[in-house]
Amino acid sequence: MISRDVLKKHYEQGLIRVFKEKNGYSVKIKKYLFKPDGTVDGEILKSILTDNGVDVGLNADATRELSDLFYPNDYSALKPKPVSLIKLLIYVTTKGDEIVCDFFAGSGTTAHAVMALNKESNGKRKFVLIEMGDHFYTVIIPRIKKVAYSFDWSRGKPQDSNGIGVFFKYYELEQFEDTLAKVVYEDLDPLAIKGKSIYEQYIFMRDKKMSYALELDYEKGNVRVDLNKLYDNIDIAETLSNLLGKWIKRITKDSVEFEDGTSVSLAQLDYKLIKPLIWW
Repeated sequence: MISRDVLKKHYEQGLIRVFKEKNGYSVKIKKYLFKPDGTVDGEILKSILTDNGVDVGLNADATRELSDLFYPNDYSALKPKPVSLIKLLIYVTTKGDEIVCDFFAGSGTTAHAVMALNKESNGKRKFVLIEMGDHFYTVIIPRIKKVAYSFDWSRGKPQDSNGIGVFFKYYELEQFEDTLAKVVYEDLDPLAIKGKSIYEQYIFMRDKKMSYALELDYEKGNVRVDLNKLYDNIDIAETLSNLLGKWIKRITKDSVEFEDGTSVSLAQLDYKLIKPLIWW
């Protein structure tokens, strides 16, 4: 972010270079470490890690770590970070029972580092990873499972079974486009419902509102819901746990029991329980 005059000056000095990229061009400016008289231009930023002899891995080490876990697959494009580096950063910023959150999980190094550090120090740290790429399923989840079994892998094979047992959950957020795709409207006369605007009629009166997932028993006055008609393999027990704010004690084929003693039938799920999840 420089002015036109400064950019022109840099160009006249031969410091401007244009690079052709895959999707266009980029402009870069040369900045020399030394002045013409041989003195340093400013101060060289020192690393608190490498300049103090701290033994941490490099990106090349991280690529080898990932290669050993997933051989022969190549995931170097994810630009993984070395476990030793992330483990050190977590070590110096935590006491042993914190929740470590990584909003850009990448290859899952943060989870790997937390698990390794807990193993070494008998810690109780937890991790929360967020990722929107498809490698969430192909790299992150398999990596956590592999590390849970062993920390030592070579060419895709574990060298021992000295991992660390771990229990983790993963969630997939419903996309706005998914919600819109499931909305169904009836094509009726816009003046069929008098006194209501077209917007009110379509949004609040003619939307199917999940009716295809509901089973109505008019004789008994019951309404049941089958969430599997919305998405395949919905974890209803976990959905209810999050919705009700209750920890799960036991799950059976037909019901889920919570730690407060309450139980919910999964076979005869009452729509009132999941109604807060419906946008309307």
